[in-house]
Amino acid sequence: MNRIMKFSALSALALTLVVWGCDSLNESALVGPAGSAPRGDLISIDTTTNDSTHYTLMVNASTFSYTQSKEIGALGGYMELGNYSVSVPAGAVLAPTTFTMTIQGDGYYSASYRATRKDAAGTEVDVGKQGFLLPVGVTMPYDSKKYRDPSNLRIGWLKNDSYTGEIEALPTAASKRTEKLSAAVGHFSAYAVVIPE
Repeated sequence: MNRIMKFSALSALALTLVVWGCDSLNESALVGPAGSAPRGDLISIDTTTNDSTHYTLMVNASTFSYTQSKEIGALGGYMELGNYSVSVPAGAVLAPTTFTMTIQGDGYYSASYRATRKDAAGTEVDVGKQGFLLPVGVTMPYDSKKYRDPSNLRIGWLKNDSYTGEIEALPTAASKRTEKLSAAVGHFSAYAVVIPE
């Protein structure tokens, strides 16, 4: 069962990257045609999340905070805020849902995400916290001047929505050309770019 979940998450990440239309992260870059070498601009796809590595947050000098919301329904959708983005595949939610992304502006490459909708009684339902039917893709920039080889960088889930709590590194794809990291997430929370200590 765990193997199926990991395969599904990796497949969703690959599909999400293809859907984003980033020409450097197409299907052949992820899996490569038979007998060909992998493309040089796709640095890594890490499929290990339960390693014993300790991670720390990547520092960002920006202190500006931005928020954007967009309603996305069962057909899926995409939203972008600066160098951060969210890609919602068709079927991840069943009803129109308000997706909100906030770039923290707190000195780290970090963002918090929410996805809410109203139920039949008019009560707000936190779809993002409950979890999606299919993984949703998140993309974040990294400091390419300091980290020329992003292969060890990860998008990390800040488990307590706090910088002092536990960090879980997610399977992450890194693109040197776009200077971005991408990961598939099953629910919304606070996420940040993290580096091994």
